[in-house]
Amino acid sequence: MMQNGLSTCLELTGRLNLPAIFLSSKRIASQNQVVYNYSKALFKSVFGFPKTA
Repeated sequence: MMQNGLSTCLELTGRLNLPAIFLSSKRIASQNQVVYNYSKALFKSVFGFPKTA
């Protein structure tokens, strides 16, 4: 299961389907705010967005 999730994430990244990845992070946020904050910071550092933290 975890491997499938990782493959899906990599596939989405490969297609630059960033909104879908970010929405997934927001969905996780309802379960774990720390994961969301880390994901948001990671995306901002790698992709330069969202501009508003």
